[in-house]
Amino acid sequence: MAAETGKILYSLAGAAEILIVLILISRYIYLEPVFDTRRKWALFWGIFLFGQTALFLTVGPDGDLAVFWPLAVFGGYTSAVRDRHRARGFFLFLPVTGFLIAPASLLFGIPYVLTGVRVSDMGNSELLLDLLIWGLLLLALWKSREARRRFRAEAAHRRLGRWERNLLHGTGLFLLAIGVMIAGGEELPVSEEAARGFTLLASVAAVLLEVSVTALVQQGNRRSYYQYMADLNRSYLRAELKHFQARRESDTRLRMFRHDIRNHLLCIRELADRGNYSGLSGYIGELEGRLEMADTSLHCGNDIGDAILNEKNMLAVQRGIEIRLDGRLPSPLPVDAADICALFANALDNALEAQPHGGWVRVRIRQQGQMLSLVFENPAGNARADIPLGHTEKEDGEEHGFGLLNMEWAARKYQGTLRREILEPPDGGQGERIYRLEILLFLPAENRA
Repeated sequence: MAAETGKILYSLAGAAEILIVLILISRYIYLEPVFDTRRKWALFWGIFLFGQTALFLTVGPDGDLAVFWPLAVFGGYTSAVRDRHRARGFFLFLPVTGFLIAPASLLFGIPYVLTGVRVSDMGNSELLLDLLIWGLLLLALWKSREARRRFRAEAAHRRLGRWERNLLHGTGLFLLAIGVMIAGGEELPVSEEAARGFTLLASVAAVLLEVSVTALVQQGNRRSYYQYMADLNRSYLRAELKHFQARRESDTRLRMFRHDIRNHLLCIRELADRGNYSGLSGYIGELEGRLEMADTSLHCGNDIGDAILNEKNMLAVQRGIEIRLDGRLPSPLPVDAADICALFANALDNALEAQPHGGWVRVRIRQQGQMLSLVFENPAGNARADIPLGHTEKEDGEEHGFGLLNMEWAARKYQGTLRREILEPPDGGQGERIYRLEILLFLPAENRA
């Protein structure tokens, strides 16, 4: 009984090993969102372990159903986490299995090439190879923290182009066919030496092909991330320049106003001495208007936020759009300048693009304890709030749709969330619909207001 239980546990570990590698390939090569939904992730593992154990108890660890169960569960999970093309996601297990078989064929083929004996016929050699694979997985998990952090930073701005995905599909299916041929190499009508030579050459060629294609695709889709960072830096520098120009003009108007303040005070005293209170009231009102005109910039309590707000405000004024600011950011603010730039710039760009013929944008900033809330509202028109992140209704879909993804990634960096909704007129009235974007960030405890 103990031996049977041990065999089942070992087979479960082997199946889990296959499944984990499939998921890693789909995540880091195919850029599938397989780690993004924890609830589906837990449900997925529960289904896998329950089904795999049931199959082992009924058909045995070596049954075909038990062998293919990890592939079926992987296909189902990949399909479930996708926003679209779910059916295609299920069949992704075919090329991904090819990417798994290529290095596995080399790892398991080397002993056969050297000794002429298959790993399955070497007693405990298969167990040692499995332990080696698990050791490599744990070592990679331990040593790749910085690489995984960098990948998460880039993932929101990377997507596979059609040619890249087709290249991966073709390569994966080709590697799958090569792997099948390598597995049946001993059945070829050739001598044992020729079979061993074929196994060595095919395994090495498959691994080299996989590495080359993967590097090519990774280099290609990473360009969009670098392009985004370059655009973000240009946006930040442009906003800073315009902000400082606006501040300089505002300071110039204030200095001009202060230069004449003595004359204005003399006029006010003269009107007061004469008892001309109506004239005095009108004169003071005129001065108030001039003072308001002298400083029209927006201030949120943060230099980066001020720069972005005032750059977008200049564009808004040209389009007949009024930006209303309510609230201030805390100081000091433990949020990276690039993240503040991404949040404010993308939210305001979307709000301005939604109103080509004038309108308004309301920005509200609130802090309660460790929670910082940023709310952007504007007339919704015919806009929808249910468009998946990363997608767009614009014609040039390849060049748009990243704004919300960038904001969501910045929010998640601070354990926050991003929520979109359409506020309908109350009681079914005829008022305008309002598009509301709310971003929640959680700040460190020592920075609470």
